[in-house]
Amino acid sequence: QDLLTDSYRDCGIDNNILKGRKSGYFKLKLKNTDYICSHYFSDLLGFRFFTFIKNDTLLSKIHKVRNTMFFSTFGIIIIILPFLISLAFNITKPLSYLKNTINEFNNGNRNIRAEINTHDEIGELAYTFNVMADEIKNELALLENEKNVLELKVIERTEELFIMNQKIFDSIEYAKRIQKSILPDLELIKDITSDFFIIWKPRDVVGGDFYFFQEVSGVIIIAIVDCTGHG
Repeated sequence: QDLLTDSYRDCGIDNNILKGRKSGYFKLKLKNTDYICSHYFSDLLGFRFFTFIKNDTLLSKIHKVRNTMFFSTFGIIIIILPFLISLAFNITKPLSYLKNTINEFNNGNRNIRAEINTHDEIGELAYTFNVMADEIKNELALLENEKNVLELKVIERTEELFIMNQKIFDSIEYAKRIQKSILPDLELIKDITSDFFIIWKPRDVVGGDFYFFQEVSGVIIIAIVDCTGHG
């Protein structure tokens, strides 16, 4: 109270410090005690207000506030850190599990599914993956079944073609034997004459042409027959 009743000069305040400044603070020594002085000029009242606080008191309060902030921050970290670790663990572990599940599915294990039943975004991802995996497995099963059916049809058709081809080949061989049986015996021709030669080369197993030789009542009958009608 004594300080406030004195003038600026009596208090040791330099008017130059206040000149042109509406507010601010400065250091001041009064009665062998160091102070920090803050001031504010009110235009409405026309007064300048001063607040004095001892340096020791200010430093004590600063240290107190600093210690309070330090311990408060440390306490908050101690409280939040386990929560953050738990949160990170609960997020990264399911994501890692889901990633490994997808990789194993892509590597050929079509029966694997993501066993995540949480009601969050990761649970929705796992559910979507399981639905997709079921659809892919069903589609692959259908394709595999169609493939097996086609392979069975190919095998059956191949067997049918083999049987048919064998029958045709047997028929051709039989026709060849019939054709050879009707050709003249070379020994009979040799008994009549030795001055002859025969060139008979069918294009395939059975030829479309054949020759005929026979002696009838002293008359030699020779015939070359084209029975295909092509030439």
